[in-house]
Amino acid sequence: MRKRPSFLLLATLLVILVSACTPQATPPPDGDEPPPLKVYRFSDTFDVKSLNGQNDVNTLVHDILLYTHSSLYRMVPSDDGKAALYVGDLADGDPVTIDDGYTWHIKLRKDVVWHNGDPINADTMIYTFKMLIDPNLVNAMANFLYDREIKIKNGFEYYTQNQEGKPKVAWEDVGIKKVDDYTIEIITTQRYRPADVKRHFTDRSLFPVYEPLYEAGMNDSRTVTTYGSSLKEYMGCGPYFFDSWNQDANRVYVKNPDHWMADYFHYDRVEVRVTPDRNARVQMWENGEIDVMGLDSATLETYRDDPRTREYSSITPTHIDINSLKSTNPILRTMNFRRAMYWAMDRETIAELVGGIPSPYYINNQAGAYPEKGITYRMTDEAKAVIPPNNGYDPVKAKEYFDAALKEVGETKVTVELMHSDSSASSKLVGEYLQQALPQVFGADKFTLTLRAVPSANYSATKNHKQDPDSFEMAFGGWGASLSRVYPYAAFQYFVDAYASRPNSYISEDFDKQFAACQAEEVRLNPELMVKMTADLEAIYLRDVVNVPLYQSTAYTMYTERMVLPCPNYIPGFGFGTMFADIVE
Repeated sequence: MRKRPSFLLLATLLVILVSACTPQATPPPDGDEPPPLKVYRFSDTFDVKSLNGQNDVNTLVHDILLYTHSSLYRMVPSDDGKAALYVGDLADGDPVTIDDGYTWHIKLRKDVVWHNGDPINADTMIYTFKMLIDPNLVNAMANFLYDREIKIKNGFEYYTQNQEGKPKVAWEDVGIKKVDDYTIEIITTQRYRPADVKRHFTDRSLFPVYEPLYEAGMNDSRTVTTYGSSLKEYMGCGPYFFDSWNQDANRVYVKNPDHWMADYFHYDRVEVRVTPDRNARVQMWENGEIDVMGLDSATLETYRDDPRTREYSSITPTHIDINSLKSTNPILRTMNFRRAMYWAMDRETIAELVGGIPSPYYINNQAGAYPEKGITYRMTDEAKAVIPPNNGYDPVKAKEYFDAALKEVGETKVTVELMHSDSSASSKLVGEYLQQALPQVFGADKFTLTLRAVPSANYSATKNHKQDPDSFEMAFGGWGASLSRVYPYAAFQYFVDAYASRPNSYISEDFDKQFAACQAEEVRLNPELMVKMTADLEAIYLRDVVNVPLYQSTAYTMYTERMVLPCPNYIPGFGFGTMFADIVE
């Protein structure tokens, strides 16, 4: 039996290891100059409040944990940079089915450890998954375990058992088992392929949590844990250590040379500065202080033709959420107003303002259909038939719906507020345009639109209609589902009632039923049927105006010449492989 090293010894080793990765490293003997550190520098517009991937819907958490944490599987660039591959990170090899796609065994590497040297094994993963769908914690990202790429037996039932009228479900009945110290078993409700299982276990919500710290942060009623709220309450196991985290200011990671995937990563050090101000970010770029800069509507004109600029299509259509729970503005609760807003949008003009693509629909242009033929969902006849004429812009129809909404609530004029993030130049620009355009459609004497800017760090919380139904009236949003590249209906996964953190307060029962029907095995594994069922789902979305789609972004990003990206062309779902790039001075 192997003895575990003492805490003091592990702490000492960790200090030595981290020191070896920092600029103060001991110089080599004989006076040889050490090679310069490869430091990757970039800026975020805001910071996260927690490193707990189980209960934070912000995708920035995922971006951070990709450096400092490990998942069962990870995407890496192929040798020629033309594709992205799923390889085992914590997992030792591909998942193996023992009954034709319903029961899966995943083996763990035996050399994986936490950053403090403690082992990671099957018990680690079982504890992690049990906490993620714990019915008392009610973690916001729970559905990413029980129902994302694969459906796990009794996962949803276990998570929701405390809801009124729900039966009790024992943990032993959930399709997550320990086979041995380094093997876990996953039991699904439908038949899946190895690729489905690997994709499922890449999200930050499924990254392992460190049990001692997770438990130490738990309150007495076991409904909340402070795990991840500071570096003292977080433990990583990834290819980089956290060197420092000064919340809302900066983060620094240093390479973990002993990580089992260390050879994939070339940066010695990653420095992140939190810079909400766009002008400050541009100045940093011009000064050579950052290696990458995303462009928005305010900077695109200046840098669009710069040879360092790369362009690619986003999977995240920008939309407007209408808060149907707002108690003080009853017109927001009417279907007539929702439809008025949909038909009032001149999407061609809006897309031109921000350099995007008009989107009278929500299923993005990367959504899959027949990948072996190179045919996306939007290219199919079924998808084309759903798109309304003129990109859904019909001011006459919009005015009819708006007048009907006014009559329905007994008003002669209304004022509605539209919320946007203070760091989003595009949303501000579109909001200012709508301030002028919508009164021209609805009548200047009948409709007024006001704007409210909210700090980026607080935007998601302010939109949380479940916490405060009166927190906003209308708000910009954008939720992109990577799974839609395989299953197009998944573009709607965030808008169904079952998704705990859904941004939309309005619920359509028909929409929810059709989405569930699309997830059925016989639909998912039959491309022709899947496309038809998805088109029917999209038609319901448009009929009920679950939200108001506007445009699909075209993203523009600049990289300095010293960065050697592994992927010369953008790979959907992976990008240019930035975290695997090299630095050449």
